[in-house]
This record gives sequence, C-alpha cells and structure tokens, in this order.
Amino acid sequence: FAAVAPFGALPVFLDARVGVEERHRVVALMYVAALLLLGAAVLFAEPFLDWLDVSPENFQLATGLIMLPQALQLVARGRTLSGVEAGTIVPLAAPLLAGPASLAAAMSYGTRFGEVEAVRASALVLFATAGLLLAGEWAERWAGRAVFGLLGRLNGALLVVVAVEMAVDGVRSV
Repeated sequence: FAAVAPFGALPVFLDARVGVEERHRVVALMYVAALLLLGAAVLFAEPFLDWLDVSPENFQLATGLIMLPQALQLVARGRTLSGVEAGTIVPLAAPLLAGPASLAAAMSYGTRFGEVEAVRASALVLFATAGLLLAGEWAERWAGRAVFGLLGRLNGALLVVVAVEMAVDGVRSV
C-alpha cells in the first residue's frame, strides 16, 4: 500500500480534472494497467532475478533503496508527480500506480511470500486506490486539498519506514 502511494497519486489525479462521465472508465483502465504490470512483475521476478544472478535477499536490499526517492519526494511534496495534462492520465497509470517502488515491492514480496499472495495483495491495494481516486473529488470538497498533502506526506513517511525495513532485512539475510 505504501509503495503504490495512493495519497500521493490522488492530487495528481485530481489535477488532471477528468470529466465526471469519464472518471469511472479512466480509473478502471488505470486499475487494469497497473494490475497487469504488477502481476507481470510478480510472475517474472524469480526467473528475472535468476537470469541476473541476483538473490532475492540482495534484491530486497535494492528494493528498499529503490523506494527511498519516492518516499522522500512524498515527504517533501505530499504527491508523487506534477504537471499532468487531462488527456495523459491513463498512460500515467504506469508511473503513478505501478512505478519503480511498487514494481520492486511486488517483485520482492512475490519472492518472499509467494506469487499468488503478492498478486492478491496488489489487486487489493489497487482496488482500494481506485476507490480513493473515484471518491477523491468528493473527499477534496469535504476535507480540503491541504488534508491530501498531509496524507501524502504521511504516506511518504510510512514508505520511508518500509524502505528502511526492507533494506535492513536484506542486509541481515545476506
């Protein structure tokens, strides 16, 4: 959940100002695209790491390091990306929901806990994120944009903790 960073993605999605009639279709396309990418990352993680001759433990350390830049960006800015045009939100499903941090996390969790569990977890996280994106405009009117900045920063702080934990676990297991 922390690696997908839904609270950092929400302001980006809201800035795109997708039309109300188009919002459900766009969120569904983003969900499917991100789930396919994360699912592929999970399913091909082990053969890919074997091909590179990288142990899952070493990759876990690398995953923690890969997560840190996104985490620090979230802590500093409260959002993941900026400058999104209204017509570009669907192609942005990859860096927005299935970016380097979430792909690396999915691969790492797939090698640690099993592929089925990692794909299920990815689907659940993306489903919750899709719900948040769909309710985002209502939530913005109710709570205000400043709350999303705070939640994005908290999401970033959580991602820092997860990244450090993954890196430390990777070091310990090597």
